Amino acid sequence: MAQKKNSTKSDSTASAKKSSSKAADKKATEKKAADKKTADKKAVEKKAEKALSAAQSAVQTAQKAVVDSNKKLRKRALALSEQTEKLAAKHAKAAEKLAAATKESEAQAAAAKKADATAASDAKKAAKAAAPKKAVTTAAPRKAAAATEAPVDSAAADTAPNETEAAATAAAVTPTRAARPGRPRSTGPTLVELRQQAKAKKIVGYSRMSKATLVSALESSPSA
Repeated sequence: MAQKKNSTKSDSTASAKKSSSKAADKKATEKKAADKKTADKKAVEKKAEKALSAAQSAVQTAQKAVVDSNKKLRKRALALSEQTEKLAAKHAKAAEKLAAATKESEAQAAAAKKADATAASDAKKAAKAAAPKKAVTTAAPRKAAAATEAPVDSAAADTAPNETEAAATAAAVTPTRAARPGRPRSTGPTLVELRQQAKAKKIVGYSRMSKATLVSALESSPSA
């Protein structure tokens, strides 16, 4: 009986030890699992921190690149703006010069036209003054003298009433043609000389001007 009790007690002790060992093993396993989970979490967090740091560094690099790019773009835009302003100023100056040249050319053309009109008017006046007058006053006395020197009977006068008038007209025209003066010679400078003077005074379009226009342009041009 005592042996049986001792055996039962021994089995109970062994079972308790076994149960305690199982509990310790389970607890150790759970601890290992928790430690592993904690280690994995720390590793993930560490990787996440590294990734975040790399991302922040990349963002900073990108921001710096954007700032540098903006500076370059602003500098280039400023240079282009200055160049555009210079070109606009040159264009405006060229337009002013062109307008002044056009105005001067129009003024010279108007002066040349006026000079041509004046020269033509003077030429007409000179030609009119130089033209010989018709000898009407000399024809009447000659007609009267012919009538008194050679009397004609009434029959001859009736048959040829215009013979005396024809003779008087012929006598009046003949001295008129004989008295017509020749064309006066010009004593002024020639067209070639006038063009040389205009070239020396740098008159625009002198090669296309007439003699009268050249004279007027030379007179209106200031002396060099």
